[in-house]
Amino acid sequence: MGLSGGWITARSIWPMARTDGEGQRWQYRYDPDHLQLIEVINPQGESYRYQLNASGQVVTEQDYAGTEWQYVYDKDGQCVEKRDALGQVSRFQYDAAGRLCSLHTPEGETQYQYDVLGRLLSVVAPASELSFEYDLQGRVVRETQNGRVIRREYPDRQTQTRHLEMPEDEAMQPALSTTLRTNRVGEWLSLQLPQQAETQALRVTRNDNGQDTERKAGDGFMLRNQYDLMGQLVHQRAGRQTRIFTPEEVQDIPQPVLAGLDRSYCYDRALNLVAANDDLERLSYVVNANRQVVSVSEGNQLQEHYNYDASGYPTQQRVKQSTGPVLGFE
Repeated sequence: MGLSGGWITARSIWPMARTDGEGQRWQYRYDPDHLQLIEVINPQGESYRYQLNASGQVVTEQDYAGTEWQYVYDKDGQCVEKRDALGQVSRFQYDAAGRLCSLHTPEGETQYQYDVLGRLLSVVAPASELSFEYDLQGRVVRETQNGRVIRREYPDRQTQTRHLEMPEDEAMQPALSTTLRTNRVGEWLSLQLPQQAETQALRVTRNDNGQDTERKAGDGFMLRNQYDLMGQLVHQRAGRQTRIFTPEEVQDIPQPVLAGLDRSYCYDRALNLVAANDDLERLSYVVNANRQVVSVSEGNQLQEHYNYDASGYPTQQRVKQSTGPVLGFE
């Protein structure tokens, strides 16, 4: 719904009303037994309703215009039928393991097939078909989408290369290939895009804690991050390296030399962010005992302010606009 602004909560943890950035009020109602949303009332007073069964599942859904959808469930709690306002029915069938195996709609039937390990092998719909093949480690090695093939190769445990093959009637060779390399815990280290030389790949350097300390691309782009002993980001610098001087000539200059971003971060003793400073703005933050942001200021100018209820949920937001007065939402 694109909501923004402040929440108003009841004694429970569930929001009962909210006023968005345009001053429009939205209201919410919940089922007392299952604590699930059963009604949304928009600023025009129109309701979007959900009717639940004894198990808390939605059996009727009604939109703001009064259009209804009805749902039927089997004894295992799986949705087996959906009926719309025009009387059109979609039916769902499951296998013994609870996996969806067929979907029947007015447009036709869609079949799902799995292997003995429960991996999806194919999806056959009226106008499309999708299939997968796996290696002995359970990794996808071939994916076919309506005749278009995506092959995946794993030269080692930390490298995956994806090849997008073009149909025979499209003269575009070779296949578009993307290579992703990761470390032993799955964090990515380099990304090589199609038609890109290996020297042009985007590469990442990490510290012993797995934090991203440097990103570098072959075209000269560089991003460097610095952390303190607590692992908090304290400095960030991004831009391009100069091609005029040699690395030795600029070794005493912070890298990258031609920086478009040079930002520092400050924290209090509780590791709360209290300031973020760069050439464009100097922001300071005030937090409460729950480590929630109460205010954001630029210099001596208050930019944002937040209020919270006793449960810690936001109840009011005040934002200084670039033009016009400060707005308050309740």
